[in-house]
Amino acid sequence: MWDGKIMLEHVLRPLLSVCRSVVIVGDGGVPLPQDERIRQIEDPHPQRSLLSSLEVLLASTLDSGYLVATCNQPFMTIPLLRQLIEAHPSVAHLFLVPRGTSFHPFPGYYPASLLEDVRQTLKSDCPSLRHLTRQCPPIWVPLSQMEENHLLTVNPPAQLERLQQLAGHNNISI
Repeated sequence: MWDGKIMLEHVLRPLLSVCRSVVIVGDGGVPLPQDERIRQIEDPHPQRSLLSSLEVLLASTLDSGYLVATCNQPFMTIPLLRQLIEAHPSVAHLFLVPRGTSFHPFPGYYPASLLEDVRQTLKSDCPSLRHLTRQCPPIWVPLSQMEENHLLTVNPPAQLERLQQLAGHNNISI
């Protein structure tokens, strides 16, 4: 990354600021920072889907609810994450984009009580997070256009370079 840190460190920083501990599902192929608040659990199906990884996390019984992010969202902020954990803990909380027709499944808050619904969705004809939200409507947290920029995911290196260029124009602090 621009500061010599790995992307995972940028994702962990805000998560560790709002969560007691962080659970990493699967092996991202990078060394984890030495911190007793970080633990890793195996994903027996790493190539399946994010919904499959969510099932692994919810089935872990490590907690009653989880603030879940992907490992490639380095621009997340502490205030955004706090919005997801301030409401009722027995219902999922997801960000709704300003246009109102799309949503961000990650980061999101997912209660462990959703486990059976996630499993049923995985077995369905439409095993997707969108289908899960239709079956189990979350609490929608409105998101401004400026805030949405902080949820961008970064995959190939060229995309990171482009986002770094945009950062100066869209008030994304990196």
